[in-house]
Amino acid sequence: MSELFSAALPGLQQAVQTAGDPAAEPVERLAAAGAFAESLGDLWPELEAGGPHLADFLAFLDNGVAALPERDDAMASVQILELMALFEAHLQDPDDAEVLEALLETASAETFDPPLPAESAALWHQGREPAEQAPMGTDSPGLMDERSESRSEVDASLAAADESATEPDVSEDEPDAQALGEEAAELLGILVGAIAESREEFLERVEEIAEAGDGDARVLAAQACREILDRFATASAQAGFLAFSTLCEGVGERILAQPSASEWSDSLIDGLIQLPWRMQVYLERPLDAATGRELVELLTDPHWLDPIRTDAAEALAHELGQDPLLLEPDAGSIYPEAVTREDLSLAPAEDIDPVVLASFRREGPDLAHRLASSIQSILSGGGGEPTLDAQRWAHTLKGSANICGVNAIAVLSHYLEDLLEFLTVQGLTPTPELGETLAAGADGLALMLDMLNGVEPEDPETLRLIVQEVLDWANRIGRGGASALTIEPEISAPPSTDRDAIEPEPEAESDPGSSAMPSEMSSDVSSERDDAYLQVPARTVDDLLRLVGELAVSLSRSEEQLAQARRVLGEAGLIEQRNQIQVAELEKMVDLQGSGIAPVAGASSERRSTFDPLELEEYNEMYTAARRINEGVTDTRELGLALNASLHELDESIQHQSRLQRLIRQLAMSTRLVDVDSVTPRLQRAVRQTCRATGKEAELQVSGGGTQMDGEVLDQLMPALMHLVRNSIDHGIESPDRREQMDKPRRGRIELRFGRLGDQISVSFGDDGAGLDLDRIRAKAIAAGMLDAAAEPTDQELVQLTLRPGFSTRDAVTQVSGRGVGMDVVASILRSLNGSLSIESEPGKGYRAHMRLPSSMLTLYCLLIRYGDQLLALPANDVRLVVIAGEGECVETSDGRQFRHDGRSYPLFRLDRLLGLRADATDLMGQAVLILNSDRGDQAVMVDALWEGRELVVMKPGIMVPRIPGLMAVSVLGDGTVVPIFEMAAILRFAESGGPGEQWQDESAGKGYLPTVLVVDDSVSMRRILAQLVTDGGYRALTARDGMDALRTMESERVDLCLVDMEMPQMNGLELAAHLRSRPETRTLPIGMITSRSTEKHRREAERVGIDRYFVKPYRDDEVMEFLQQALEQVF
Repeated sequence: MSELFSAALPGLQQAVQTAGDPAAEPVERLAAAGAFAESLGDLWPELEAGGPHLADFLAFLDNGVAALPERDDAMASVQILELMALFEAHLQDPDDAEVLEALLETASAETFDPPLPAESAALWHQGREPAEQAPMGTDSPGLMDERSESRSEVDASLAAADESATEPDVSEDEPDAQALGEEAAELLGILVGAIAESREEFLERVEEIAEAGDGDARVLAAQACREILDRFATASAQAGFLAFSTLCEGVGERILAQPSASEWSDSLIDGLIQLPWRMQVYLERPLDAATGRELVELLTDPHWLDPIRTDAAEALAHELGQDPLLLEPDAGSIYPEAVTREDLSLAPAEDIDPVVLASFRREGPDLAHRLASSIQSILSGGGGEPTLDAQRWAHTLKGSANICGVNAIAVLSHYLEDLLEFLTVQGLTPTPELGETLAAGADGLALMLDMLNGVEPEDPETLRLIVQEVLDWANRIGRGGASALTIEPEISAPPSTDRDAIEPEPEAESDPGSSAMPSEMSSDVSSERDDAYLQVPARTVDDLLRLVGELAVSLSRSEEQLAQARRVLGEAGLIEQRNQIQVAELEKMVDLQGSGIAPVAGASSERRSTFDPLELEEYNEMYTAARRINEGVTDTRELGLALNASLHELDESIQHQSRLQRLIRQLAMSTRLVDVDSVTPRLQRAVRQTCRATGKEAELQVSGGGTQMDGEVLDQLMPALMHLVRNSIDHGIESPDRREQMDKPRRGRIELRFGRLGDQISVSFGDDGAGLDLDRIRAKAIAAGMLDAAAEPTDQELVQLTLRPGFSTRDAVTQVSGRGVGMDVVASILRSLNGSLSIESEPGKGYRAHMRLPSSMLTLYCLLIRYGDQLLALPANDVRLVVIAGEGECVETSDGRQFRHDGRSYPLFRLDRLLGLRADATDLMGQAVLILNSDRGDQAVMVDALWEGRELVVMKPGIMVPRIPGLMAVSVLGDGTVVPIFEMAAILRFAESGGPGEQWQDESAGKGYLPTVLVVDDSVSMRRILAQLVTDGGYRALTARDGMDALRTMESERVDLCLVDMEMPQMNGLELAAHLRSRPETRTLPIGMITSRSTEKHRREAERVGIDRYFVKPYRDDEVMEFLQQALEQVF
């Protein structure tokens, strides 16, 4: 079995190296992972016979290699290669307990992602018989001899130094207790024991370095040596032996930096073999200068790639002699006493890879959230597992921050990690004071990451207070150890929020869709979740959504053009029917006149004399021409039918494309959708921070966390939610003592509920605090001039005053409130998101805010309103009710014009006057009235013609569009019409601040009205050419095919000028002009005639009937435009 695995091992190793190489192509990495799985499958039956533990381990290896193509960490493949080497060693000697222990330890290490589960490790102990203890001294003779010789040399040199020393002899097994205090001697003894336990493992790895036949095996052995020395460095640094820690790190770094392809020198191997004994001897006699010099000698070996200089070696040896003295009680702390400016820097390193920094910015908040959740579990009595989790998250954050050069996050996470590691090692539970500091530190890390991502503004003073608080605790524990937890703190802690009162984002009380991650969730679950997503820049998604919107507009235009083609085809069909009737009449006339037409020249006289005309028909050229016309009409009809069939197929194709476009739009929009639970940590942090600042206690419960909405909308909504949370704690929630007096729980309760109503998101916020103080609001409003002292406003009107800009009930400015930036911020944010806000308050029972906003800003359902040829849109969310003006009553009052309907009265405005448009409708009672929701209560707006409701693709106006009050976006309809979308609340505020305002008098002409020109011509091409000329000139164009059609058009449309042809069926241009001049309402209407008749007789007849200007085809466009301009100037 071992021979089989050893034979396949080179191929397996090559596959692992390729699959885990970040520089390789993705296809190559996937293929290598597949080849590994196939090779392992060939070995499976043979190895599976060795027991279930071997089969389970093979599956563990297969899963690890399968994940390598998705990972960018090159160390992952190195760990798997090390694991495979240990597995081969185990197969070769199953009874070697040390190999088995090393195998399970490596597979179960936290650095292995994911680690071997505990139940899998248990299978190994169940699947093998107990092995006999190997007797001491079974190591390879050559290496053991070298070890003995090395130890003898060290003992000899130390004995010589002892003879010249004046101090009394001290036992080799005890530290220099007479020269050091009890605490220092105890720490030295612990380090001596740790080195003794790891000595044999270290020597085995050195032997592998010396005897390795290839570079990979030497690299694995060097990494193992480095890990052992890193453990020594960490332990000695925590004990206060900083110089000894530096020495261990220096040796480990140089071991790893040595070239793996070349043989190591004997002097380096000998030095490493002697290293554990030299370290142990130094720790036993730390004040002996000779032991320190012998220890540092290894770093000066010239065979290292980077040996240390002589002066540096002497300095390090001196520090090794001084370290133990620093452990005395008065020696001070290993941490700095105060935070420096560099400790608070959030600026990344200048040479950092942008991709790495972007990954840290994206993943950092999630790590901070997990750290905060684990700390909350610790404070809730979660035991040792949450402490280990918290330590792991802090360590990960520290490493990532160091890589990116973000010093503030690295420093704070380092202090937190040390505190958590101390609690883990000592098996202690933090006191309430330390727990408060740990929670504040976790919140500080989350705040730093928000500042790094631009979510929060930088606040160095706040960061300094948080880091200093954590640093003070690190210094206290560094000086006093476990006893520091029982000593009263020397620092002044902020007001306690009773951490037990603020539970960690509870999974049990949250919505089932919540994505809050429990602290015990293993990293492999997180890895699988992350691997399921593709990282795409936000700008790419925005461009995709923009293109989807343009695609929707393009398809809509195609539908409009198809409908226009069908209308044209329908008109062509009517013309074809008339042509058929006319051709039939023509043929009948030819048949009737055929007998009287002279025979065709050249016809045979014999044939004429032989046949009677009734016996043989003779066709002349007229008859032949009539038949050809009939055939042409028939062919045209066939072509029309074929074109109609093609348009039908095109219609089906466009409908299919429209369905696909809607699906693409939904999928594209889903890329922007996020769970609202993603912002829960920030809200929880805001609660904790505000509680600390105010000395109050509160808990936040979020339900509906699985509700999805546009991430951009959620980001814009967050400031409003944060303000509500802070406002609730500062103004609403009572102090704990006051709440107990009112028979309320000491902890205030804040609820935030998310839900979906159609394509809208509903957000409900509430607390169980004191509610709004209406008397205080009234007094503040009177003092600020917002309310007349004699006024008697309703409770709801007083509540609405809190939405006014600059309104605050605070007398003094605090860190939390009192700056006049109040609920108007929330209202303005909701308005910018096209949402609505309503507020309720009940004294002594709490405060409620209900918000509704669109789930996405890509599309918006609007009401289209027509003013002449101009269309504009109003978001339907702003409109509460639509009624006909005649169903209510418009009255003049002292407060202005009001609209009364259903027992209520609303301030009334006219949209056309607000926007400076001219309304075509003259009957005001027939217009529509929109009842709008606004921050100043319900208001009524009268509109000219409510066209339809439609979902519009929203586009932001370009940078070249000037700022227009109330213009929130634009959209493009299928026919290419650009429709502005207005926010009515902004328009009304602009009118109140001195905008266009209200003018109720009827105006004969208004700004924005387009004069109307009627083009009358029986030629379709001439009608189109003239209509285009009129439109290009800035006028509105109407068309008619003859005089009768023109009169029908003028009955329903206002016409300011006519351009007519002379010769037309039913009623020609001369007859039309004479009729118009005979009517009082059109007697002065400007009329221009465009005709091909150029004789003086026709001109005189035109002047006689009242033609103002006579144009002969071909006419000049500039002459026609000059006539239009001059004539319309007289009209207006």
